[in-house]
Amino acid sequence: MILSFIGPSGCGKGTQANLFSQRKNFKVFSTGDILRDEFFRKTDLGISLFEKYWKSGKWVPDDIVSELLFDRINKDSFPENVIFDAYPRTKNQAIILDQFLSYNGVNLNFVINFVLEDDTSRDRIIGREKEEKRLDVSDEAISNRLENYRNNFNDICDFYKGKIFNINGEDSVEGVYNSILSIVYGAKE
Repeated sequence: MILSFIGPSGCGKGTQANLFSQRKNFKVFSTGDILRDEFFRKTDLGISLFEKYWKSGKWVPDDIVSELLFDRINKDSFPENVIFDAYPRTKNQAIILDQFLSYNGVNLNFVINFVLEDDTSRDRIIGREKEEKRLDVSDEAISNRLENYRNNFNDICDFYKGKIFNINGEDSVEGVYNSILSIVYGAKE
């Protein structure tokens, strides 16, 4: 089963991906975690991406983020159950992902879109920064990230028509989890 969790920053994609990892044995590939890892390991690429894009809320170019993501996947044999956390974010990334999955003999089954109001997203990002010491929380960065998401969302919806499902990202953690279960498995736990 191959899933993609998309939505605005702070909507709970990572929280839900971690729950699915723990409860349903999904392997999670998070573009945010991969980029943060590059930065905290102080690689030249990680520092450069932070300075050029990340700290101002710009998205890292499609080819770079895709290559970093696929490099992580290729280190394992392709897992049976996968969640792409915050990927794809653009139509171009969706095309790249479909080509990559096809090459590996699998298909994306569901795209789960976490619907969340901008004010809630902002509050969650700021709260998360205080807890996790994140680096991407200036007002400008938050605004840019939300705008990038809105500007690319319709293209993603069109590309994944029939595979994309909206869930209420403002629901409780367990409520969101159960909503995803209903979509993916047709049942709740």
